[in-house]
Amino acid sequence: MSTRARIAIPLANGRFRSIYSHAGGGPDGVGKTLCQHYNSPALATALVKLGGISRLRPRLGPTEGEVHTFAAPLPDVTVAYGRDRGDKDFAPLVSNNFTALVTHTAESWADYLYVWRGDRWTYTAVAPLDVVILPTANELQEVQS
Repeated sequence: MSTRARIAIPLANGRFRSIYSHAGGGPDGVGKTLCQHYNSPALATALVKLGGISRLRPRLGPTEGEVHTFAAPLPDVTVAYGRDRGDKDFAPLVSNNFTALVTHTAESWADYLYVWRGDRWTYTAVAPLDVVILPTANELQEVQS
């Protein structure tokens, strides 16, 4: 079973743009990789622009000449549903506020939500909607690398 996550960046007016990440979504997987390899506004934005991912890896994409596919991925390159498999339904999602972002996270059965806060990644655990009260923005913790 996969540990799913949602990765988000803030937009204007309290909105968020986010993507689904299917595997390795815990703080020791996605959280650690975000801190070590996607730790700037430009890198966080580029990651979310990629759309939904199967697996987050240290590199966002292959370099010219490298062969990287969904079926045969390079071990250190992020595996994306759209770019690498041609899926059309994994575009980034825009949420109108933090509550909507958490709701979208829970609806996608993600266990963790990661939010870029301008200079660091933060996260919170998220349970299915029918289990617990949704976390608030005040409950975000800093991800430790």
